Amino acid sequence: MKSWKLVAVLVLALALMGCSQQKKSETTSDVEMDATAPQITLTEVTPLGDVVTSPDQFVGKTVLIEGHVTGRCGGSGCWVSLDTEGDKDLIIRTADESFIFPAECVDQDIQVQGKLMVKSVASNEEHDHMEGEADHECPDPEYYFHPEAMKIKV
Repeated sequence: MKSWKLVAVLVLALALMGCSQQKKSETTSDVEMDATAPQITLTEVTPLGDVVTSPDQFVGKTVLIEGHVTGRCGGSGCWVSLDTEGDKDLIIRTADESFIFPAECVDQDIQVQGKLMVKSVASNEEHDHMEGEADHECPDPEYYFHPEAMKIKV
């Protein structure tokens, strides 16, 4: 009888752990749960419209922006575009492909911490895509946002 109670308690504990893990995955993205991924440290969001309309004011400064992802690199995930509600979307990418965006961020609202950069001659060169990637073209904007950390908003 005692062992039956112990089994019942263990089953209940496992069921509760499963529910709490499911709840966690529903409210945070895989990027946030990865302990090795850089974390957002800023709390004040800079309006995306300000960054787009006055880019020179933000070049080289670390800011936190948020927006809706309208596109993502079809290969390695080296860039995403955010809807600016204007003519052009803001491209978020690194020059060295050191930051990869997860596929689940497409058509989601995200926060990104990083720096607005001006395209340099070095970044004008075409970068290599990984072997086996789908044939695609990466954007080449005048300004781009270099990400340091991101999270998907839920």
